[in-house]
Amino acid sequence: MIFTRNTARSTVLLALFAALLLALGAAAAASLAGAPAAHAHDQLLSTDPADGDALETAPEQLTLTFSGEIQDIGARVDLVDGDGATHETEFAAEGGDLVVTPNEALPAGDYTLSWRVISSDGHPIEGTVDNDGAFGFEVASGGDAAAEPTPEPSASSSSSSSSSSSDPAMNPDEPATSGPLELELDNASGWAGPAVVIILALAAIAAVVVVIAKVRKQQK
Repeated sequence: MIFTRNTARSTVLLALFAALLLALGAAAAASLAGAPAAHAHDQLLSTDPADGDALETAPEQLTLTFSGEIQDIGARVDLVDGDGATHETEFAAEGGDLVVTPNEALPAGDYTLSWRVISSDGHPIEGTVDNDGAFGFEVASGGDAAAEPTPEPSASSSSSSSSSSSDPAMNPDEPATSGPLELELDNASGWAGPAVVIILALAAIAAVVVVIAKVRKQQK
């Protein structure tokens, strides 16, 4: 086959057009790769005791069960009695449960527990009196706080409390930060888009160079 100057020009134009299509495809792929995935926030499914329960004796633990595995950072609970006094507690995330343990036996009375946790998608969710997410219960016969001394906090508990107090997610007045899971996903999607664009662009340039070289060789 004999290549004329017009044929060579047409071939180069076709190669450039193909490179343009590849670049557009790379841009589309990058936009899809960089688009954040839609995540639904976890929801509180149940509590133990349930909201409105009347208990004969003070509970040793309170359990909040969520629809997903909550993160072990940024949790906060406030246990308040009917007189507005706050009772100290310890708490820990165990999979989809947040287990709350009062530091001393609760006396008889009404209680309201407000909570805040970091959802598995990295966003904070909370239940307060204002948003009707808090739950309440009644204790008919409380424990004797004087007869049961308050246990000394362990070193791990003190360390946990210290780190929690310095965590912005623990302070309701400061904006909550995203959890590690969300940061990892963001970093992955942030690098995926540019990598796809660079690889496809290099492939397109290489294809154009090869076509032009073949055309010039045929002309000679």
